[in-house]
Amino acid sequence: MLDGLFCIGMTKIFTIGFSGKSPEAFLDVLNAARISCVWDIRQWRTSAYVPYYNGDNLAEVLGNHYEYHPEFAPTSDILAGHKDKKITWAEYEKLYRELLQRRNPLQDCGVSRLDRICLLCTENRPCNAIVGSPPNILRNNYQILKSCIYKNSAWG
Repeated sequence: MLDGLFCIGMTKIFTIGFSGKSPEAFLDVLNAARISCVWDIRQWRTSAYVPYYNGDNLAEVLGNHYEYHPEFAPTSDILAGHKDKKITWAEYEKLYRELLQRRNPLQDCGVSRLDRICLLCTENRPCNAIVGSPPNILRNNYQILKSCIYKNSAWG
């Protein structure tokens, strides 16, 4: 089962985390949902613990159904600031929104290209916490991304 879904009209965008999923189960879920492309939005896409999910391995297995999109990841400073309690969640959200606004990662992306993509993260479920962060950080990152997608003027 995919972990999350949001829609823009008829366009469906899914989310999935891979922690705790075998490679076979992960691929079964993607195939069952007819995912067009996995967008890896992790800041770091390597892992000594689960090498199958390293970006290079996923790119090899998924072929043209895999894309790395670090432009959607928060910066190390933003993540560390919140994890170390140097900034509040409201400050984190503001900085992340500003970052997405500056990067404008969807500037040249038509909404039809987003249909049935699946945003990938590390956690078992994207609504689970990034280690050391409150339980809603990843879910809220997706909500911020969602609002960024909705506000893209090219689709208005």
